[in-house]
Amino acid sequence: MKKIVETCHKHNVPVGNPHTNAKNVERLINEGYRFLMSAPSRSYGVIGQGRELAGY
Repeated sequence: MKKIVETCHKHNVPVGNPHTNAKNVERLINEGYRFLMSAPSRSYGVIGQGRELAGY
């Protein structure tokens, strides 16, 4: 991956990482990634709150 990042920087091409999360974002930025993608968060909002209140 380091070689890919170096090659992209050499040719002024933004290099991305599709597995960004809160635990690795700082490292990825420090390694030179400029296009970061993360999985969407799933939230059930009111349904989750209702389940919790119902004891499920």
